[in-house]
Amino acid sequence: MPFLPPLTCDEGLLVNSLHHQAISRLANGFQQTVTAEDGLVEGASVLGHPFVMAVQWRCEFLLDIDETNARLVESFVAACA
Repeated sequence: MPFLPPLTCDEGLLVNSLHHQAISRLANGFQQTVTAEDGLVEGASVLGHPFVMAVQWRCEFLLDIDETNARLVESFVAACA
């Protein structure tokens, strides 16, 4: 089960899209989990894996102001421990 269920930015997820590149096609086994209002992939994960996640924003810059981003960073740190 991915950390983030499928979301769109208008459902309240705060992202700071600082990237100049985008994912055009996900590899087999990946599921799009976060979608920007313009339809771009902002996040993806691998189903059935304990912790494989990709995000297209700098969640660590938002952890002090957004609970979801703080949980995402905390989950990453815990998975690395």
